[in-house]
Amino acid sequence: MQDAPSLTLEPELKELSELLGDKQLPTAERLSEWKSRALVSSDLFNHFVFGVIEWDKTFGRPTSATLADGFEIEAWWWDEIMEYTLQGVRFCKLKSPTHVSSWDGKGDEQTLHVYFIISSLRIDQEHFVEIRFNPQVGWTPRSKFSVVGTGFRVIQPNVIGFRKNNGTFLPIFKVVVKRIADL
Repeated sequence: MQDAPSLTLEPELKELSELLGDKQLPTAERLSEWKSRALVSSDLFNHFVFGVIEWDKTFGRPTSATLADGFEIEAWWWDEIMEYTLQGVRFCKLKSPTHVSSWDGKGDEQTLHVYFIISSLRIDQEHFVEIRFNPQVGWTPRSKFSVVGTGFRVIQPNVIGFRKNNGTFLPIFKVVVKRIADL
């Protein structure tokens, strides 16, 4: 009896790890090229989306060990469940979180980036992602606002809703400085 040929995914997964770990956001072209060669690619990215947080270096940086630790990224979808009560049955919405991984991106001379991937997405289900500054992490330099006037950093947009149909990338989330005079 002849042994069945072993199907190893190690080379494809190693290449994907390198693709995600090179501190660059995978582009649609790079992902398409990888998917055309990989054995597992046909369904792999159907339940993932990539995103980026971007800001001008002059706005400072989080004081955490990594740029990614300066942000909280929460992703979820609303699940409708049936609840039994003494009065009968009612439907309730339950906030169901999805997994998010983030890492420091490769910046350039003018900008810094944090990349993230949201997994376990349901096809044709509306999902949401919210990005906040980590309240336990400060930013440096603090004196930056004296250059642009009195103001504060905000993330735009900070919350979006999306459906995972065919797209692999979310719109860019930008950290901007809002001046109090502009409000």
